[in-house]
Amino acid sequence: MKQKKDSVPVVPVILTSDITLENVNFKSGATVAVSPATADWLIVQGAAKIKPQADKE
Repeated sequence: MKQKKDSVPVVPVILTSDITLENVNFKSGATVAVSPATADWLIVQGAAKIKPQADKE
């Protein structure tokens, strides 16, 4: 995952259950980019999994 200099790091996750983040409802199966701390919390709660990156060859 490439990031611009001075950008906030984000982690793409796939939601495994319906959730609400920042007062926005998301359905299971949606892919969202969240902070590393939020990604960790979602994974621990069983609400998301890390989106696999496509192989670049």
